[in-house]
Amino acid sequence: NTIGALQSSGAFLVSGINSTTPLTIITRNKIYDLTSNNSAGSVNGIVTNITNLLGINDNLIGDLKTPLSTGVNPLIGINVLGSGSAQAFHNTVYLNGSSSGSDFGSSAISVSTLLSNFFMGSNILVNNSTTSGSGLAVAYRRSSTDLTNYSYHSNNNLFTASTIFSDGTNTDTSLWDYKTRARLVNSGLVREDASVTENPHFLSLLGSNSNFLHIDPTFPTYIESGGRYE
Repeated sequence: NTIGALQSSGAFLVSGINSTTPLTIITRNKIYDLTSNNSAGSVNGIVTNITNLLGINDNLIGDLKTPLSTGVNPLIGINVLGSGSAQAFHNTVYLNGSSSGSDFGSSAISVSTLLSNFFMGSNILVNNSTTSGSGLAVAYRRSSTDLTNYSYHSNNNLFTASTIFSDGTNTDTSLWDYKTRARLVNSGLVREDASVTENPHFLSLLGSNSNFLHIDPTFPTYIESGGRYE
């Protein structure tokens, strides 16, 4: 699906896909140009509140805007709520939002720690948003300090933001600090050991372009041939 050019002037959530159906797979969607023009409004590219989400896979999400927001996290590329297990892999999220509000923050991906298990692999999560007040531009945000539901298979992600990771208490501005926090060894697997950071070059940031959020092959990149999941 291609989903775009959606906006609201009300104090609502504008979302490209909003699913509460159990055992759902959300895959191969292009979501762009979603706007909330209200100080109390918010925008999510994909938001789920599901019992056992089978997958958010191979989606392109960008050009999300909340230019008047006063919230600390109103702009989210992928918002994973719900219970049971969930996974996200091979998604590309690019945020470059800003707001005239007194507070403004955003997240490329935000995940609830109420899930029983969350696996994330081979995603490109870039948040180049401009913050204000107490807001943070976060690549990977979690709802609490509990990492026990974060699968030790999670790996090979690209995180780029002024704040790589935040859980509401801790903030990691470097990939090394985040890897140290996320590190978990189980059966020879080390969570996030092959994850990287860089500001990738995209062929286009325009949602209507066929090359939207495709990686420019003329620039050397850590991403090339590096994606895999267990």
